[in-house]
Amino acid sequence: MNTLKPKIYHGKRAVDKVCEVYNLKPPLPLPMETLILHEGYCDGEYKDDRGVLTKGVGQTRYYLDKPFPEVYDSFVRQIKDLTPQYDFLNEETQAALLSAMYRGDWQQSRKTRMLFNQGKFKEAAKEFLNNNEYNQRKLNNPEDGVVKRMDHIAKVIASNEV
Repeated sequence: MNTLKPKIYHGKRAVDKVCEVYNLKPPLPLPMETLILHEGYCDGEYKDDRGVLTKGVGQTRYYLDKPFPEVYDSFVRQIKDLTPQYDFLNEETQAALLSAMYRGDWQQSRKTRMLFNQGKFKEAAKEFLNNNEYNQRKLNNPEDGVVKRMDHIAKVIASNEV
């Protein structure tokens, strides 16, 4: 049994480590890089702040033992199913939506997706933050990483408004 504590990488070090482990050549597509920056990388298993077994690039449950590039491709396919105009969005918006999808927020809120797909971006951003977990975390700690991530995603969604 391996008793070594897993090493967790953040920021650019996480991106570099993922490139090394999966033999990816930088620069990575912005959505992939953003996802790694948001999630970090762990070379072993740990329990996240909700007690969910996690490893790699925030990978849980079904994705726990899958290679990250395969997981990434799976989430890109899923978001394209829920967001028909995904391929036509700017890279920053693609990155934000993929980050929301990876966390589970995008598929959770049908109303957010409906508003976004109708081009009502400011309303979609507001609805995106109408989320119990977000509100509870923000109440407990406005500097919480999930709060900052969701605030960023909402800001990017709203920035699509013409």
